[in-house]
Amino acid sequence: MADVHFAAERWEKAEGIYLRAARTAPPTETAAWSDMQRARCLAQLGKLSKALDVYSRFRTEHRRSVWADDALLRAGVLCAGPMGDPPKAARFFREILADYPDGDQAETAFLYLATLAWWGGEWAEAERLNKAFLEKYPGSPFREEILTVRLPAIARKSPVSGTAAREAKK
Repeated sequence: MADVHFAAERWEKAEGIYLRAARTAPPTETAAWSDMQRARCLAQLGKLSKALDVYSRFRTEHRRSVWADDALLRAGVLCAGPMGDPPKAARFFREILADYPDGDQAETAFLYLATLAWWGGEWAEAERLNKAFLEKYPGSPFREEILTVRLPAIARKSPVSGTAAREAKK
């Protein structure tokens, strides 16, 4: 029922049902799914801190869930965007890379971490992360963007030598 309300964007109704489902089913994948969806509802309702608290359960009780890296990625996006806390977002993305390096959200977390460094004007770190991303994910659909947009832009802004620009031309 909660999924039906979620799909209809009836966030309050869905959130309450997800809460009951999570309490009824711990410690199962059903509870983990319910908590992730509940956090999404709370975020939609503008209850960002409460949503982040629920997402943080994936650091503890739902750590082994198949949804853990998905929930932590959503937490990082919430921090980077609506909450305006890029350092906290970076911690979530690094946690995914450390704890779920082969998970289905690792590539996205890595890209977002590199993006945060770029947006934050951390030129050396942005260059390092974007190059490391290319090494780890050579077949990524973002490869061309990193080579033709990001690295040249970072090189132009970076007080470091034009290493990124030279590498991008290779």
